[in-house]
Amino acid sequence: MGKALNFFLPSDIEYLELIIDITEAFLLLSDIEEKVADHVVASVSEAAANAIIHGNDNDSEKKVYLSMEIFEEIITVTIEDESNKFDEFIKYYDNNDEVDLLSSSGRGFMIMRAYMDELICRKGKKGNLLILRKRVK
Repeated sequence: MGKALNFFLPSDIEYLELIIDITEAFLLLSDIEEKVADHVVASVSEAAANAIIHGNDNDSEKKVYLSMEIFEEIITVTIEDESNKFDEFIKYYDNNDEVDLLSSSGRGFMIMRAYMDELICRKGKKGNLLILRKRVK
């Protein structure tokens, strides 16, 4: 049997630490190995920051929706914003060029690709939807 958690928060960077804390607690309570948990937390942090800053333009009237599930040894995290800028979102997702690590944009997808086993980008019901998957073992 799997475990799942769904929540949403205002699209405000001040909530990023709370998103990280919730993710860490969920993985800890699910007995996920520390290295795997660290990779998921780093990826969720990047994805949530992107949703808040780039997707929702720091508009605290908008929401960021998160869902975490562990089922059959796969962690799945979905993050959705309320943006209508899918073309801009997919441009960063599809960028396979070298990323300037000192730049303020572009690193997030590189980090998520390095740490996660699967990264899926699509239009969601509310905005841009990013699905992150990581095998537990």
